[in-house]
Parts: sequence; C-alpha cells; structure tokens
Amino acid sequence: MPTPDVVDLRDWTDPCIEPTLNELLADPMMDLVFRSDKLRRENVESFLKTQATRLAAMPRAWESICRCA
Repeated sequence: MPTPDVVDLRDWTDPCIEPTLNELLADPMMDLVFRSDKLRRENVESFLKTQATRLAAMPRAWESICRCA
C-alpha cells in the first residue's frame, strides 16, 4: 500500500489493473461507507473476501484481449 506521500499513478481505466483487497479496505472512503451504512467492518471484509475468491475463480472476458501478461 503506498504511503500518502506517494502518488498512485496507475491507470485505473485499464481492465488489467485491479486494486488488491487490502487496498480497497484501506481506502479512507471505506470508513465513510461503514459509518453511513452502519455496517460492521468485519462483516464487510468477510463479504468482500468471499466475493473476491468467487470472482477469482471465474474467467474474465477481457483476459483474452489483455496486454498486461
């Protein structure tokens, strides 16, 4: 995870670039989600990890055209 002093220059429009689960959970906006929706962080983390595992097992349509490998 980059420190706040480091600018993240990744091109998030590139389908080959995906944030890690840790990056998603460390995002300050996640705290706003937890507060505004009154969600428990543990429940959301568990849900995201389950979804990430499920999605990782599914083939992605863009992988055949992805130039990142």
